[in-house]
Amino acid sequence: MGGPFVWGLSDCCSAPCAAFAALHVIDPMERVRGTYDDRTGARRLIQRMGGLRIFAHRLAHDAGLRSGGGLGAIGLIPNGKGFSLAIGLGDLWAAKADAGFSFVTEVEAAWCV
Repeated sequence: MGGPFVWGLSDCCSAPCAAFAALHVIDPMERVRGTYDDRTGARRLIQRMGGLRIFAHRLAHDAGLRSGGGLGAIGLIPNGKGFSLAIGLGDLWAAKADAGFSFVTEVEAAWCV
């Protein structure tokens, strides 16, 4: 989650999924990782999947995750422009930001192993 925001490597979806994979050895983005490397590619992928809400639910389902939040969960959070993914830290959610991460408390949906 640290370091700069880089599309496809460390962005608002790939970074939290990589953190989730480091904790649980399950990468929710495994089947789409490496398929985009810029904003346009990410936007096209998300649109093809029906929007970020549906995309997140599909990723969780395909990874065999169940609904539930808490420490180490992956969550769908509102970000002011739409949605992002975040990693659960208990009552807080860490979301990818330009130079690292930011903390939020609101989560729309969450999944765990």
